Amino acid sequence: MHLIHNPKHLVFSTLLCLQSLYSQDFTHLGLLPRINYTTPIHEKLSFNGTFFSEVDLEENEVGGTIFPSKVLNLTFIAGMGYKLNTKNILTGSYLFRIIDPFEDNSRIEHRFIQQLVHIQYLGSLRLRHHFRAEQRFIQSAVLTNVYNASLRLSYSFGWDLPLQGRHLDVNEFYLNSINSYFVQVSRPRTAFNNLNEFYLGLGYQTKHMGRFEIGPEAKISIRNSSKELNALVFIDIIWYPK
Repeated sequence: MHLIHNPKHLVFSTLLCLQSLYSQDFTHLGLLPRINYTTPIHEKLSFNGTFFSEVDLEENEVGGTIFPSKVLNLTFIAGMGYKLNTKNILTGSYLFRIIDPFEDNSRIEHRFIQQLVHIQYLGSLRLRHHFRAEQRFIQSAVLTNVYNASLRLSYSFGWDLPLQGRHLDVNEFYLNSINSYFVQVSRPRTAFNNLNEFYLGLGYQTKHMGRFEIGPEAKISIRNSSKELNALVFIDIIWYPK
């Protein structure tokens, strides 16, 4: 519990996770611009819309294979959130993704997402626990009208912290972090640690334009049967419109 009561330790431990990525077998850099818009519909009901694109900025050669710099995907998410009480929120979302959108072999993904978010407060520190289930349908790279289905479960631990006082006010900075751990239920050979994500962002609350964040996000995945790890480190640029 001493770790949670000291926010500096949380920041330090997250930075250690990000720094360790460069010891992986294959590391390259990317850019991830994102817009995340949320608006209340009712006292307990809200709408959330998200658009983001993962861009690989580096060309890499691994084992004689060239991985060119390119736009990896274009992703749109629309969903609803229902506030059960002050500590628990249920969400349901639909994701539409174009994989390799500017390549000849571009593919489509449909995904249905259900999530429970549990929130805890420790002074000015807000802790978030995300329990998520995803049903994924990804177009085959060989057969156009065939979609491969999979089920993925994940747990994410996040926290956010205003850097001035107990509450985030206008014209103030804050920190936001989330670490995600995935289980591929339908792929037993790579069930655990198939894809883990780590993010730490510095944000700023404006008066009229909402919040802006920037920070590193890392995605670690197994890329072959030898269990060599692929670490893709993004620089996230996020806008939360007011």
